[in-house]
Amino acid sequence: MRTTQNRRRLAAAVLALTATCTVAACGGTGSDAKDADSAADAAPSIEPGTTLSASEATKVVKAAAESMSTVHVEMEINAVEEGEKIAGTGEGDFQQDPMAFHVKGEIRGADEPSAVEFVILDNTTYASMDGEWVMGGFASVMSAMMPAPNLFLDSVTHAISADTTTYVGQEAIDGVDTAHYTFAAGESDFGAEGSTVDVNVDSEGRLVRMRMNGGDAGEIVFDLSAHGEPVTIAKPSGKITDMSDMEM
Repeated sequence: MRTTQNRRRLAAAVLALTATCTVAACGGTGSDAKDADSAADAAPSIEPGTTLSASEATKVVKAAAESMSTVHVEMEINAVEEGEKIAGTGEGDFQQDPMAFHVKGEIRGADEPSAVEFVILDNTTYASMDGEWVMGGFASVMSAMMPAPNLFLDSVTHAISADTTTYVGQEAIDGVDTAHYTFAAGESDFGAEGSTVDVNVDSEGRLVRMRMNGGDAGEIVFDLSAHGEPVTIAKPSGKITDMSDMEM
């Protein structure tokens, strides 16, 4: 029972850290907005420290999202729930259309580390905690531990505060030259108010790193590679317990 409670706390902590998808998009495309076709075009033509409009910032993030057809994902999560520090690491693959995600990793809290694995396929979520697979209900809640990058990126797009996005400059990540942008989450951002978000895109506008720092709530980092390479994501084999009707 205590292990289940700790897993619930981790899910709650990560949900609080990443719940920006509840926010309506800020800003629009005004007639006076400067056009930023892509991060690759914008980065060389503006000086580090330049502030982008909400429209420009949204275009950078949307261009990165559209380039993410398939991608290899590595993530690191450090969250805090009720004063308890909870950490997680995961690695897997993502496919945008049709949407599919498979990630394996480990979570660490007050108890011993637990192995976790999540699969999202055909609008169904599967979760494995220490080797036991479940689907629906509790599985969907627990998958918040390691959210799919498209869901996180969508939340980022909808949380950009007007006139807070800054082009930081060029930054090398694992040998890849990237344009580094940072912005603040919106004031109405549920659970992550006051957080800062950093995105790094390469010369083709593809997302290489995405990081959200929620201050006391913790931090989540995605590193993305192998853009466009084939991935295979399948339904878990073996016994799967259906928890769709379980009261959460």
